[in-house]
Amino acid sequence: MKPLSGLLVCLLLTSAVLPGRSVEFGAYLGAFMPRDTQFKSVYGDDAELTYGLTLGIKLWRGFSLRLYAGQYQREGETSVTKEITRLRLYPITLGLRYTMRLKRVQPFLEAGYHHLQVRETAAIGDINANGNGFALTAGAGFPLSSRFSLQTYIQYTEVSVTVGVNSVQMGGAGAGLAFLVHL
Repeated sequence: MKPLSGLLVCLLLTSAVLPGRSVEFGAYLGAFMPRDTQFKSVYGDDAELTYGLTLGIKLWRGFSLRLYAGQYQREGETSVTKEITRLRLYPITLGLRYTMRLKRVQPFLEAGYHHLQVRETAAIGDINANGNGFALTAGAGFPLSSRFSLQTYIQYTEVSVTVGVNSVQMGGAGAGLAFLVHL
């Protein structure tokens, strides 16, 4: 987590030197569903709430650098013993976004690097693992004023996490809403 907090501090300090309205900061709330069948057998196949923070720096002519850090948590039952198991996912995405600047709506496409930290606690043992992959996002922003905007998005992630000898595909699909403040 230290590299992430260092990156956040650097990005916020950079906002002091950039022209006005070059930095966006906000919170997002959405739903996420991993696509792995093994995951679905333990945790069910309905989507669960995900939330986090987002930071963006406008670069040039509609391009911006985006950083997301969030959390997803869920409870389930182990397949054999039916004991409670708790899962927490901590996704971190660094992406490049292109936004079309229209008056009332601002559609965007984004692609980036996706890191996922997995923590699972169960009676049979705990798991701590990491995986890397990519994220593709599409959405639209809706300016509320010169300082605030709402964004809706859909996202697909592809991430493989290795636990022991098993490889679990923890990527999936998600959708949500973000509230941003423009600094």
